[in-house]
Amino acid sequence: MRHVIGLTTALGRCYIQTMKKKKIGFLLSTSPEHPNKKTVVALSKEALKRGHEVYLYLVDDGVKNLDEPEIHALKEAGVNL
Repeated sequence: MRHVIGLTTALGRCYIQTMKKKKIGFLLSTSPEHPNKKTVVALSKEALKRGHEVYLYLVDDGVKNLDEPEIHALKEAGVNL
């Protein structure tokens, strides 16, 4: 499956960049209250929706996100923790 991820112009010509199924990793090192959690959840959902394999790494204060419902939902949706 290919997805269009951007449009680049060079020397007056247009090139469409496509992306095959990829492995994408996110590193979350902040507590559940930090806005980064919302960002990582949204990016992970979008990557899954596009058919990519997603890995979420929780480190430092990010480990506190393990009990968050959004993180559990990502795991059930196919994110590798």
